[in-house]
Amino acid sequence: MIHRALFPSEIYLVCQDWKAVVLPAFGMNLIDIRYRDKPILKSPLDLADLQSNKWVRGMPLLFPAGRIPDGVFQADGVVYQMPVNEPMYHNHLHGSMHLREFTVLTQDRSTVSAMYENDHEAFPIPFRMIYGISLSAEGVLQQVRIQNTGTARLPVCFAFHSTFLEPEIIRVPIRGEWPLDERKRPTGDCIMPGELSRKLSSGFKPDGTAISGYYTLDRNTVRIGRFTYDFSDTYDRCVLYNGGGHQGFICVEPQQGLGLGLSKPLMLLARGGEVLFSSLIRAAGG
Repeated sequence: MIHRALFPSEIYLVCQDWKAVVLPAFGMNLIDIRYRDKPILKSPLDLADLQSNKWVRGMPLLFPAGRIPDGVFQADGVVYQMPVNEPMYHNHLHGSMHLREFTVLTQDRSTVSAMYENDHEAFPIPFRMIYGISLSAEGVLQQVRIQNTGTARLPVCFAFHSTFLEPEIIRVPIRGEWPLDERKRPTGDCIMPGELSRKLSSGFKPDGTAISGYYTLDRNTVRIGRFTYDFSDTYDRCVLYNGGGHQGFICVEPQQGLGLGLSKPLMLLARGGEVLFSSLIRAAGG
């Protein structure tokens, strides 16, 4: 056991050198991963800590990910409104899936699969999300399948806010970066990597340096200390964030899309369509 019933409906997974804790009641947040009993993630101390640091504890899933200006976006000519939950910049931020309770479908010692059926309460277009987590000798595999269960096309902007303990070295193969505007939204076009991006590409010790930005990668493999984080090509961006550089964590966030409400192409799922996102955390060289 990693915790002692600090959270409702904890699920414990174990396989060889790997252990994990998952919270179906909080969006299937994978709040703790340990390799040979060493923690990898910035985990919540208790329920109050989780609720007050919702984006930077464990691996909360984001749908829709990113910032929607004024909470308004269009898809196929239809205007949709999401609540403004970031009043400082008057955006909708990251959705509410981190608060939604998933129904567990299957579970054994090393795997769990769960489902959430959205009927407009989490997003204005219906969808089904099936999330599986599997531990093996190779590492921790996460697979999320999003299915359009409505009649309108479903815009997909999805991410994990994966919050790792700050490593000695992080290496991110950055090809380009997306500038942010005064409301913290990506804007304009992808530009060539700047000085910090070049340092991150070659291997960088954070050491108090603030890191925050949207990036396009050469390949979807990030080295985080002793571990490698691989994610599928259905993720087309990566966001990095470390809370100013002095909080002991680094968020490495695989993401599909730049965000709704922006003048950028969207992934749109037709009625009955689906998309699969997968990622693997493994020991480097393993």
